[in-house]
Amino acid sequence: MSSFDAEKRPGEKCGLGTYLGRADRDDASLIDYAETLGNGAVFKRLGFLAEQRDELPLADECRGRLTNGYAKLDPSLPCSQPVHRWRLRIPPHWPGTTLRD
Repeated sequence: MSSFDAEKRPGEKCGLGTYLGRADRDDASLIDYAETLGNGAVFKRLGFLAEQRDELPLADECRGRLTNGYAKLDPSLPCSQPVHRWRLRIPPHWPGTTLRD
C-alpha cells in the first residue's frame, strides 16, 4: 500500500477503484489492515482517493488517523501540488482531482 492508484495498475489483483465498487467490500477490515502497517501515508492516500470517489464514510475513517507531515500520493512521481486537507502532495494536474481544501 505504499502507492495507490484510483484504478487497477498492471500486476495488481485489485485496484482501489475495483475494491470500492464491490458489493462485499469491508471497510472496517481495510482500516484494521492499514493500521497494522504502521504507516501514516496509507491513510493519507486512501482517504484522499476515497474522497475523490465520494466515499465519504471511508474518507472520514482515514481522516481520524492522519499523522504529521506530508506524503506523496505516488512516491515514484514528482508530486508538488499540496493537498493540505490530507497532508498529501499530488502530481501537478493529476487527472480527475477535485480539491476540497
